[in-house]
Amino acid sequence: MNIKPLFFSYLATGWLLAFGPVSLGQSPDELQSARRLRAEAAYLEMKGDVEEALKTYEASLNVIDDPAIVEKITELRAQLVGKGNPEEAPGPSTAPENIILPWQQEGGAAPEEPGIPPGFTEEPPTPPAAAEPVRLPWEKEQTASPNLLEEPEVVEPKTPALESTHPKPAERLPWEDPPDAAPASETDKQIKRADGGDIEAMIALVERMMEGEPMPFENAKAVQWVGDAAKAGAAEAQMILGMFYFEGLLGLPEDSGQAFHWLRLSAEQGFEEAQAILGALYLMESDRQDFDMAHDWLNRAANQGNAYGQYFLGLQYSEGLGVPQNPGEAVRLWRLAAEQGDESAAFELGVAYENGRGVAPSPDLARQWYRKALEGGHPEAAESLEKMKASNGAPRTAQPAENLSVDEFLEDVDEVIQEFEQLGRELKNIFNE
Repeated sequence: MNIKPLFFSYLATGWLLAFGPVSLGQSPDELQSARRLRAEAAYLEMKGDVEEALKTYEASLNVIDDPAIVEKITELRAQLVGKGNPEEAPGPSTAPENIILPWQQEGGAAPEEPGIPPGFTEEPPTPPAAAEPVRLPWEKEQTASPNLLEEPEVVEPKTPALESTHPKPAERLPWEDPPDAAPASETDKQIKRADGGDIEAMIALVERMMEGEPMPFENAKAVQWVGDAAKAGAAEAQMILGMFYFEGLLGLPEDSGQAFHWLRLSAEQGFEEAQAILGALYLMESDRQDFDMAHDWLNRAANQGNAYGQYFLGLQYSEGLGVPQNPGEAVRLWRLAAEQGDESAAFELGVAYENGRGVAPSPDLARQWYRKALEGGHPEAAESLEKMKASNGAPRTAQPAENLSVDEFLEDVDEVIQEFEQLGRELKNIFNE
């Protein structure tokens, strides 16, 4: 039998009778006894044992007077009358003095005595001194019946042992990424900042891309970031955009006009690398060659300690391009650049010490600077060291052209061409760093 419907029916019909208001002035023990009897009577009624329920209600009425119980007794007696002999309905022989039954009102006619059903006496049943606890169907047999008339004991929950508040690795909160999703990388975070307008993030991502690092975005995105940053006035972005236009990188057309425009904007803000590039272009670029502008911008970059500016300004003084030729000043500038790690400046110092240009000849110092250039990756340093080894360190002195053989003349021309090619490589190094 499903006990749940019966249980909820009991709660609905027996709650007021079991725990409802009672007469005032009774002792706690009387209240306790009356409530227990009412609870047991309500449970017996729920089970369908009307006779036992009636007896228990009458027992509770002998403890405490309550009109609601009187009505309940009347209702149960009527049920018994309907089931058996109407003349044998049980009832208490005497009603409490303070209770006036409906037929006892003044002027009312007393109903016919319905009689007492078999098994009942006219004397009210004596309530048990100590009723055995009733075990309800849903309770375990080994446990005592709960006291429905008492307030339930409040048990304080035990404080669990302190545990880490961090979720276990296998746990995942609803708003977190799925467990198979990789955490956002630093590159992803940087891309998000760049898309949000962070200029430093834009420039950093493009520089990483130009250094050859594979990046998860297209060239067009890099050009967009650089263009946005350059238009916002970022000097470094203006320099990079100028380089893109000069070399025709990332899908942009080769456009020297745009290149000079953006490089000048950057250089005018004092950005030393842009000053060095702009000066080198004015020195080397044939269609825009301007030695005065070259000297101006290279001198600004060199005074800020820029190694490229020092190197190219040394070339201008060494060759006397738009300025008085001054090998000594060239050596000074190259030394400053070489001490910062510029391999081209180190190579030029090796040439100067080997041939005594601007300094006294010194094979040892020449080898020292050639080796430094070789460590930096200069393409001609190894060959120069081999030539010095073959000549035992003797300086290579220049001879008049008419005294040279055809092979020697072509070798000198080839050296000149190599020097200009090296200048071009240096210019590209600036763009690539």
